[in-house]
Amino acid sequence: MTQLFAPPKPFKLIAPYGDNLMTPKDTEVAYWSALGAGADGIALGVRLTKDNVVVCTGEDTLKTTCDDPRAVSDVTWDELQTLDAGVTFQSTLLDANYQPTGEKGADKPWTGNLAKKAAIRILRLEDVMRLFSRRTNLFMVLPQSPHENMQKLIDETMKVLSQYGMQHRVLWLGMKDECAYLRKQDPRSLLSMVADNKQQALVNIDNAASMSAQALCINIEDISYRSGNTLVFDQAVIEALGDTDLSLHLSSAAMPFCLTPEYYQLAAEHSACIDALLIKGALAAMEVALTPALIACDTFSGKTINRDLWSAGYSHINQDTLIEQNDGIRIHIKGEEGGQYSGAGVVSVFPIHGDFDARVCFHVANPHQGTTFEMAAISVDAGYHHIDNTDLNTRNVNLCFDVHGAPPYASSERDEDDGFRCGWNNGFTLTRILEDWQAASVNMYNKYGRDVGNGAKDNPSGELRLVRHGPVFNMYYRDKYNPAWVCSGSVLVPNLSEDVHIRLAAKHWAKGGITPPANDVTFTNFELYQY
Repeated sequence: MTQLFAPPKPFKLIAPYGDNLMTPKDTEVAYWSALGAGADGIALGVRLTKDNVVVCTGEDTLKTTCDDPRAVSDVTWDELQTLDAGVTFQSTLLDANYQPTGEKGADKPWTGNLAKKAAIRILRLEDVMRLFSRRTNLFMVLPQSPHENMQKLIDETMKVLSQYGMQHRVLWLGMKDECAYLRKQDPRSLLSMVADNKQQALVNIDNAASMSAQALCINIEDISYRSGNTLVFDQAVIEALGDTDLSLHLSSAAMPFCLTPEYYQLAAEHSACIDALLIKGALAAMEVALTPALIACDTFSGKTINRDLWSAGYSHINQDTLIEQNDGIRIHIKGEEGGQYSGAGVVSVFPIHGDFDARVCFHVANPHQGTTFEMAAISVDAGYHHIDNTDLNTRNVNLCFDVHGAPPYASSERDEDDGFRCGWNNGFTLTRILEDWQAASVNMYNKYGRDVGNGAKDNPSGELRLVRHGPVFNMYYRDKYNPAWVCSGSVLVPNLSEDVHIRLAAKHWAKGGITPPANDVTFTNFELYQY
C-alpha cells in the first residue's frame, strides 16, 4: 500500500555491494545498512569460487575486501568462509558536496577475529536470496572485464535465481556480449546493458535497444556537460532515448559514493527517462535526494530538563544512580562495594512517526565491564518524570529508563569497554515481578551485534546515531578515530510500531559478581531529523 505521506524520490536509489561508505562492502551488514538508510535495492556482484559456488562480490580478487591477494576463482567456498571481509574497511570523510576529502579513519573498526569481534564474511548468492529476494529490488552485476568463465558464471547464477523463483524478477547489469548471451539463454531476462565507454552514448543506446534491454547503465558524466555555468544533459541522448523503450541506470566514476547536489538536481530534472541511480553511499544519497528536516533538538544546556521533550527517571529501586541536567544529561553511577543493578535515562515524551535520523553526543568518564549506555528506539511511552533518587519505590521506577528495558527496542550503544554495537529485542513488552512488586524486564529475547571500533578509556567522547527506514534500524558512531560516521550494525525489528520514543540511558551491574567502579555518562546536542 502506498504511504500517503511517503516523500517522493524521482527514481530508485540502488546500492552496489551494499552501503560501501559506512560498512564493509559485499557483506550482510552492508546490504542491511543500505536498506536501513533508505535504498530501494541492492546491486550484487557475482563471482565463482574454485569449486563453482556463486558468491556475492564485485571484485575479481579478495585484496580490497579480505586483504588476501588471491583471486576469488582460486579459493574454495570453505576457504572463503575463513577470511575476514571487514579487515580492510576504513571510514571515509566527505566534503560539503558529498565527495571524498581523502581523509580516512585512523583505525579499521570492523576487523574481526578478536574477543567479541567475530569476523564478517562474503556471502553465497543463495544466502542473499534467502534474506533479500522478496524484500527489495536486486540487480546482478556481472564482471566488466573479460572472463574466460563468464558463461559458466551466468549459467550457475541463473540456476540459483531459478531455485528461488527470481529468474525473471532480478535485473542483470552486463556488457553487450554478456547481455546477448543472457537474452539467448532466457528471452525473458531483464537486462541493463553497461555502456562501453569507448563508444559514444548514442551508439550504446542503439546497442541496448537492439537487444531489447530494459535499460542502459551509463555514467552521468558521459551524457552531461557544462553550457557556461549551467550543467545540462546532452539533448541528443534525451531525444534518442525517446525513440526507444529504454530507461537509464545512472552511475558515476568520478563521484563514487554520492552525486553532488548539482548533479543530483540535473538527474531529477530528467527523471522521466531515469529508472535508478546506482550509488555506493546509500545514506549520503538519501540526504541529497530528500533533504532532512530538523524536527527536534536539545543541547541540554543549563540545569532544567525540557519537559516538552523529555521525561527522566530511574530503572531500579536503589541510590546507586543519580540523573540530572547540568549542561548535559548527566548520569552518575556509584561504584561502592556491593552496588546493585542500577540505571537512569531520559525518554522523549512525543511519539516519532515513521522514518527518522537521531543523533547525540556523549562523554563516558570510565568505560569498563559491567556498564553500558545507549540511544534506543522503544515503543513504550515512559509516562512520567521522576529524578529524585531518595524516595524511589515500585511506583516511581520505570523500565523505560533501563538500558535494554521495555522491549521491543533497537539501540545504538557503547558496549562496556569493548566498542560500539547494535542491540535489539524483537519480542514484546514483558516484565517479571519481583518482591514488593518491583518490575524487571524479561530480556530473554535480547540480541546484540558484534563490537565495532575502540571502546577503551582513551576514547571517551563521540557521537551515536540511530536511523530508521521501515522496520530496519541502522546504528552509527563517530569518535576521535573516525571523523566520518561508521555503521556499527543494522537490524530488522518489525515488532517496533510506526510510533516510537527515543531513550538516552546508562546503567551498571555486578558482572560476574564484581561491582564495577564508578562512572559518569553525559549526553549533549541531541538532534532528530525526518525526511
